[in-house]
Amino acid sequence: MRLTRTLAAAAAIALCLTLAAGNAVATEATPSTTDQSTTFNTAWWSYTGVTASQVGSFLTANSARLTQIRVENPAVPTFDVTMVSNSGVYASGWWWYFGLSESQVVSTLSTNNARPISLEPYVVGGSVLFAVVEIPNTGAQQRTWYAYYGNTQSEIASSFSTNYSRPISIRPFHFLGATYYAVIEIGNWGPDFSKELYGFNESVSTIAATVQAGWRLIAMAADPGGGFDDLYQPTEGERWSWYYGESATNLVNLMLNSGERLIDITSYSSGGSTVYAGIGLDNTNVLQDPINNASANVENYAASNGWGGGLFGAYLAPTTSVGNPLVAFNSGYRFEPASTIKVLYLLYSLKQVQAGLDSLSSSFTYYVDPSDPTNTGVCPQLAWEVPANAVTTTLGNALQLMMYNSDNRVTRAMEERYGMSNVQAMAASLGLSHTTLAQPFIGCSFQGGVRNELTASDGALLYSLVKQKLELTGQYTKLFFNDELGGVPSSTDYLVTVIDQEAAKLGKSSVASTFAAQVVNHWKAGSYEFCMEADCSGSKVDFSVAGVLTLPAKTKTGVVAPKSYAYSDFVNDLYIPCPPYSGCSAENAAGAMLGQVIDEAARPAIDQALKHW
Repeated sequence: MRLTRTLAAAAAIALCLTLAAGNAVATEATPSTTDQSTTFNTAWWSYTGVTASQVGSFLTANSARLTQIRVENPAVPTFDVTMVSNSGVYASGWWWYFGLSESQVVSTLSTNNARPISLEPYVVGGSVLFAVVEIPNTGAQQRTWYAYYGNTQSEIASSFSTNYSRPISIRPFHFLGATYYAVIEIGNWGPDFSKELYGFNESVSTIAATVQAGWRLIAMAADPGGGFDDLYQPTEGERWSWYYGESATNLVNLMLNSGERLIDITSYSSGGSTVYAGIGLDNTNVLQDPINNASANVENYAASNGWGGGLFGAYLAPTTSVGNPLVAFNSGYRFEPASTIKVLYLLYSLKQVQAGLDSLSSSFTYYVDPSDPTNTGVCPQLAWEVPANAVTTTLGNALQLMMYNSDNRVTRAMEERYGMSNVQAMAASLGLSHTTLAQPFIGCSFQGGVRNELTASDGALLYSLVKQKLELTGQYTKLFFNDELGGVPSSTDYLVTVIDQEAAKLGKSSVASTFAAQVVNHWKAGSYEFCMEADCSGSKVDFSVAGVLTLPAKTKTGVVAPKSYAYSDFVNDLYIPCPPYSGCSAENAAGAMLGQVIDEAARPAIDQALKHW
């Protein structure tokens, strides 16, 4: 018994190279594959034991679409469903059906030019019927996909290998005295590539051990054997949870209380009662539209010049009024900052020195890779931390190594010297309310399922506080910025191009070079790149930067009165069709946007600064 459809392989490969939306691994930029890995905030609902007419009424009342359907009582039938608001990034055409035979499912998929995202087999009167949720297999949602039913465990495993695919749904059913499975698969390459793990009839203890090993559940189904059939992906440190043996009410309340969205539900019988297992995923990350035309222009510029396939945002505001940005969009989204967050250690250490609790001349020890002792970008390892691998310098030099060279080994030693909890407490005291420092091995991506988080507005706030000398005295404020990259932009810097363009618009081209020679820009950037193909021929990138741009504004009397702007921008989950850190043109274009997005955002500030020149 088989239900299947496959796109042409060549078309599928071309698609994964040109896709403009829909990204991958644990935190996807949009829910174009399924909603199992999307942390964007949305309204959601779940209902259990409801009839088809009730499902229809709820969908209408909520202006929602189904993301999952389960059959609880085949005889009626009644359903357990999850749904999301059919708006924003979750907006999609869709269809749902129940009571269909295999041929009818095939027909609806063909008629709708669709693919299934939820396929539920159930048996009535000796026949296998299906409930199914479908979405269009077009545009950004187009995927190479496969769906089967009536397969054994070994047949399912074989299909993953044959199809080079991964499962997004496995649902068991009992038929003629044996257990079979219905499975939905998508091609496991390009933006959709992810390591995957699955298990059949697993015990709760087995699931717990797998989760402890760094995997996140994305689906679980009650197996007729008494355990659960489970799907996992590697965790990137996103907030999520799983439960079993709960009432439907308790399950929903647990999700709401933790700010999560129910992405998977399954019912089963325990002690003569119907109970539920479910999986929740963070539902608190909010997108923000551009606040004005300048912000929209910057967003469009980034989307058209290398960031169009990822999730990105920016923020730029006067340091003296950081809450009143000139440019802002998606500035409250919690992104993975990679090395950009090292600035927290810089600020904390200088505050310690300023308070007399440490000294720039004090001894500082870090540990190197014995097989590659000069590599600053390696993932630090606990095993290296033995006397034979120790390098000793001063704290002052270590700060420069961490910021200038972005030395991950030194950053690890900063964590050991000061403790993450102390630095996190400092961040909270500064008002960085959406900043989380949790990864003890910066440079190791999401090692141990742990990530750091920052928002563009928080990044700008930190730099504004330092620039205003509200956290450090003048001596240490100067040292803070001297320890960072930057200075006066070179003549080939894109910022100078923007200055020339804005000066020309204002009829001030004659002063543009003099103006640019007095501009100062300091920053800290970061990047992570991950393999997104089995052969690493494609990658996903997370880039970010934060800093301060100072422009030589003049008063009405012509006196230079510099004005500073704090900024941050980022892109996460951007697919690049080349190996990580390979320096291909797509990677270089994406990396260039880190500075150019802020340079574009600075146009209104540059105009204002040039006003009296």
